[in-house]
Amino acid sequence: MNDGSKTVESRFLLGALICALLLIVNYFALVGTPSGRQFDHDAFLGRKMLGREIITLDSDILKLVRKRTLLLGAMTTLAIAVMRRCTFVGVIAVAAFGCAVVGAVVLKRVLPWHALVPSDAMLNSGFQTNTYPSGSIV
Repeated sequence: MNDGSKTVESRFLLGALICALLLIVNYFALVGTPSGRQFDHDAFLGRKMLGREIITLDSDILKLVRKRTLLLGAMTTLAIAVMRRCTFVGVIAVAAFGCAVVGAVVLKRVLPWHALVPSDAMLNSGFQTNTYPSGSIV
């Protein structure tokens, strides 16, 4: 590799690390503050449009995402990185993606569910178990 491609690769790596840091900061901002949790609930509940059809449709769409879909997304990301000759950056992205998915599964099984904002009572009982503390149903 010449110096030009190493510079591009190091810039992509720096960009990936900055994006990962921003993701972590934003997650804690949305989960760690009452206004962030309220924003999460408003987004899930359709900005206070509490139509059961909308909530059911959202739930049905989320159920379409399976392990196979996540694996396909990770493999596609890695394939694009290999084709662009930025394999190291692709491996970091896929590793971060995998850690996020595994962390989500572990956290929603380990951490207890509890109502964080008043609108939690409007969620049916199926959404009140096995979730993040933020109330997200992923």
